[in-house]
Amino acid sequence: MFVRLSRGSFAADRYQDIADRLQAAEVILSPAIRQLPGLIDYYAGIDRTTNSMIRVSVWDKEIHANAMPILPAVIESRAEFEAAGVAWEPVVTYSVAWWVQST
Repeated sequence: MFVRLSRGSFAADRYQDIADRLQAAEVILSPAIRQLPGLIDYYAGIDRTTNSMIRVSVWDKEIHANAMPILPAVIESRAEFEAAGVAWEPVVTYSVAWWVQST
């Protein structure tokens, strides 16, 4: 199993705009991401304290996790967030060593 983490930061005065854009992105990204093979979970979140946002996805295989950056909807969304002032850190894909699930 693999976890892909994408993190971006932005100016504090951009928080509400970025939060609104992140919420709106679900309409386009959710159906596109669901169609990718190997997807287990996907999360998008934003934090006002650090003025940052994350996109976390969980995949069955590394090759499937690595398909995310070539998905047209993801490419377009990333560019739109950059144009709105989000500075993206390099994406990291982690091999899962262990995990805990609720019972």
